[in-house]
Amino acid sequence: MKSERRHELKENDLAHALESVKLYLDEHGKRVGLIVVGCAAVIITITLSVRAGAASMEDRWHRKTQLTYATPEEGKQSLAILETLIADSSDEQFNLAALMDQGMHGLRLAQDVELPPDKDLNDIAARAFQQLLQQFSHNKLAVGAAHAGLATVAENNYVLEGDIKLKEEARRHLQAILDTPSLATLPFHKIARERLATLDRTFSPVRFVAAPEKPVEETAPQEQPKTITITPQRIPADELPDNIVNIMKLPSEKEESDAPSD
Repeated sequence: MKSERRHELKENDLAHALESVKLYLDEHGKRVGLIVVGCAAVIITITLSVRAGAASMEDRWHRKTQLTYATPEEGKQSLAILETLIADSSDEQFNLAALMDQGMHGLRLAQDVELPPDKDLNDIAARAFQQLLQQFSHNKLAVGAAHAGLATVAENNYVLEGDIKLKEEARRHLQAILDTPSLATLPFHKIARERLATLDRTFSPVRFVAAPEKPVEETAPQEQPKTITITPQRIPADELPDNIVNIMKLPSEKEESDAPSD
């Protein structure tokens, strides 16, 4: 009996609860509907935003891989596009990879011309490495690459400007690599020591002299051929050689001279 009574009470409680829900929906149905619709809209918006963000990031990576750096002029255009992609991105991994590309390609192309280095490309590399230090100081690879790159930027600026103070700037960046314990396991330490050892030679005075113009070979005036005038001279008959005299004799004279004498 008690179990039946408990079951009956539970059924009454359930019926009462359902009846209460029904009454609440009758009174506040519109408000509840709006809340449900609002929640659904928020969920849809977040989902679409995540999908759009993923698609946009995928598009950035794709555009980055399509950039080419075959020549300095082509490289300048690609680096400008890369800078725009970085400015529009909030993804750390993309920005890290893009800034590394900007710095490395900028330095390589700046030196891929006849001396002196290209100043615009060198400045692009400098900005990229400075951003790496500011935004990714927790990443040891970014820190090592940035300090090594900025040391090279200082070397290029010395060639361009001849300011010996840039030597100390390069030394400061190379020493920063040696003073960073987390870089000890990377090749940056060895490279920094080798570059510090040759710093005096790297920052020796450089002077560019314009190549001398090729002298124009002077062509000697050609001599005009001399005209030789031959004047005929009369030679007496008794001075002519016998063979010439015989040739010049008339036929009748030749016969008389050849006839046997009596």
